[in-house]
Amino acid sequence: MEARDHLPASSTTNELNGNGAVVNQADAAAEEDYIDLGQYWMALKRRWFSAVLVFASTVGLAAAYSFQQEPIYQSNSKLMIEENSEGGPTEELPLGEGLFSQGEKNIANHIEIVKSSPIIQDVINNLNLTNDEGEPLEPKSFREKLSVSNLEETDILELNYDSPNPETAQKVLDELMAVYQEHNVDGNRSQAKAEREFIEEQLPKTRKELKQAEQELRQFKEQHNIIALSEEAASTVKSLSELDEQLIQSQANLNDAKTRIEELSAQLGLPMEQGMAAGALTQSEGVQSVLEEYQTVEQELAVAQSRYQPEHPRIQQLTERKETLESLLKERVKAVIQEELPGEPTSGDLNLQLSDFKVDIVEKLAQAKVDYQAQQSRLEALKEEKQQYQQRKANLPQLEQRQRELERQVQVLQNTFEQLSKRLQEVKIAEQQTQSNIRIVEPAAIPEEPISPRIPLNLALGGILGAMLGIATALMLDARDRTLKTVQEIKNQLNYTMLGSIPLFGKEASALPLRDKPRSSVSESFRMLQANLKFSQVDEQLQVIVVSSSVPGEGKSTVTANLGMALAEMGKKVLIVDSDLRRPSQHQVWEEPNAVGLSNTLVEPDQLSGAIKELDTNLYLLTAGAPPPNPIALLDSQRMTDLLEQLRQDYDYILLDTPPIAVAADSAMLGNMAQGTLLVVRPNVTDQTSLTATKEMLQRSGQPLLGMVINGVNPKDEPDSYYYYYARDYYAADSEENGKTSKKSLFGINGGKAQK
Repeated sequence: MEARDHLPASSTTNELNGNGAVVNQADAAAEEDYIDLGQYWMALKRRWFSAVLVFASTVGLAAAYSFQQEPIYQSNSKLMIEENSEGGPTEELPLGEGLFSQGEKNIANHIEIVKSSPIIQDVINNLNLTNDEGEPLEPKSFREKLSVSNLEETDILELNYDSPNPETAQKVLDELMAVYQEHNVDGNRSQAKAEREFIEEQLPKTRKELKQAEQELRQFKEQHNIIALSEEAASTVKSLSELDEQLIQSQANLNDAKTRIEELSAQLGLPMEQGMAAGALTQSEGVQSVLEEYQTVEQELAVAQSRYQPEHPRIQQLTERKETLESLLKERVKAVIQEELPGEPTSGDLNLQLSDFKVDIVEKLAQAKVDYQAQQSRLEALKEEKQQYQQRKANLPQLEQRQRELERQVQVLQNTFEQLSKRLQEVKIAEQQTQSNIRIVEPAAIPEEPISPRIPLNLALGGILGAMLGIATALMLDARDRTLKTVQEIKNQLNYTMLGSIPLFGKEASALPLRDKPRSSVSESFRMLQANLKFSQVDEQLQVIVVSSSVPGEGKSTVTANLGMALAEMGKKVLIVDSDLRRPSQHQVWEEPNAVGLSNTLVEPDQLSGAIKELDTNLYLLTAGAPPPNPIALLDSQRMTDLLEQLRQDYDYILLDTPPIAVAADSAMLGNMAQGTLLVVRPNVTDQTSLTATKEMLQRSGQPLLGMVINGVNPKDEPDSYYYYYARDYYAADSEENGKTSKKSLFGINGGKAQK
């Protein structure tokens, strides 16, 4: 069998999809990131009962809660805070705020006063309010039923009170507003009195502090002979400003010289030091004469090397002459650099000969360097002069700061004294106030309809919450279920060639639909499987096939039996061998005895002919036989190999029904003796872990894989539309009875209707 029929290596970056096409793993990862709403819809269909149960429970609880609640009535009223009450304090004190000052803080104060315990307690006492036990109502319980808020952009307070009795709700608000008005009048009077006493106490102290501050200011000016301190400071500041301008100009000149140095160095193509050194060497006659002679010797040596061998006396003479001139040239270069540019390096890559243009640039570079040093010296001198001015100015800010402090202190005390005097007259008038600055805008009314429970709203919210919880429950239950649900999930997990898909035909149906219902869609799916199995092998005749699965319960034995019948229908001589020596089932499918079978023939080969039973035309069965103590030892023996070779001579196809791959190693042993393995996978039975383990086991064993057949496909669980055709038979089941032919649809598999 060719390498293409084996499992793809796990180390590759590409894999085969169900149709044999190469699929890039990066594309597969991108598809996994795609949110498929159809998957969520299928999960809800699978878990609809749990979702409906949670939804109904949530709605029921919401309904029970709503109908059991006691009706609550709410009464409303409105109060307005007058901006200016007769004689009332309306302005803020310099040393604090009045109790009823206007603004946002004032409104917030009123809200807290209305909800304060003294006012609430007066209302409770006046109305004899009690709780459910008949005891006096606590202010905390009263406050829980009361709400006070400020209407936006107004000075109006809205009061709400909740009560099971609508008349009680109205009476409570009326009494609350009356009590609050009384407290408001008393509060205004007490506040004004407290303010008057405070001002009368503070006024003499403020007058005394003002006189003392004025005296300290006068003594300070006399001590330091201050007449016009600000003019002296202004003169110093002006001088410093002029120095700053000179510093800026000097810094600009310095930057300009530096820029010229950089530009000239860039034109020269050398750093400044190397450029100046190169200029000095270019203008040195001693260096240039030796350099010209050195270049002449180099040319002669090059000509001689092209004519003579390296050992020729002429070449040796020129070479010695070149070395002598090179040594002399280095000495003269060193002498020139030390004489013209002391302190500069005497070694390294130096240009010994510059053009006239570059020599001119070197001269400009030297002049720029001189300008740079001059500007740098001037900048340092200006900085030193500025520092001297700053030292002279150091004492002026201290004196000016002290003078401002004294003047500010006098000004503050003067303003405070004037405001206290004015405020004293105002609070004396406010103390005589007899009217409230609280006005009732809207009296409380008896409510007609309860505000709670809101049964329609509660039921609607319960329905929304129930739907969300139901969907979440269904998705969570489906997520916890690790089994693969659909054909597409199995194909994505394995990436094996899909040879067929068998519809779900129910537990009550026969396990052999090809025998009992040959004209059903299930029977046609097995015929399609044998056709695809035949087409999967082109280069080699397929004869021995291992049929296995990942875990028990996937229907491998049923698939083996029906596949054998489908092959026999095509005129092929087929032998079904029950190789599951641990839990054999073929004898139960065919209702045949299992006294003598595969295990017996492996021990006593002469029993083979008697152990094989003829089931139908071209169809034979070799049951498992008596359970051996060590099945793997029998199956992995030379006798098993010989037996298969012997059976090859007599049968066109040999189907080996083996234990699940994840349960026992039997299928791996037999797979290497066969020409291919057919893997049976069943949705809602196998899980991702088992399939992964099976895939790894098949890869390690290296056995050839023909492909997979998906058994028990339920069209209702498949999001792809073509699986819908499983729901109907292509043939009319009752055509022989009523003579009518129904419209049927052919089921879809790999190679049938194209998958979306």
